[in-house]
Amino acid sequence: MNLAGIFPALTTPYREDGSIALDYFKANLARYYRTGVAGWVVLGSTGESVLLSAGEAESLLIAAKESPASGKLLIAGTGAESTAETIEK
Repeated sequence: MNLAGIFPALTTPYREDGSIALDYFKANLARYYRTGVAGWVVLGSTGESVLLSAGEAESLLIAAKESPASGKLLIAGTGAESTAETIEK
């Protein structure tokens, strides 16, 4: 596995009602794809992963994996507030 290059940590966009804006997330992926980055980090602390439900986190990972830019390396954050929860993820 080649981890050379730039891997931006993606933010999680929200709507005013607090739901995840997957369409904005996908647009951000497309924008980063055009810059020539090597891949991205989804669900890191920049993406506010500890504030997301398991279902919300899964929807972001699926969106990143299924995006037209899916040929890039995807690094999935697994950090949590406790060691036990991190292992569970």
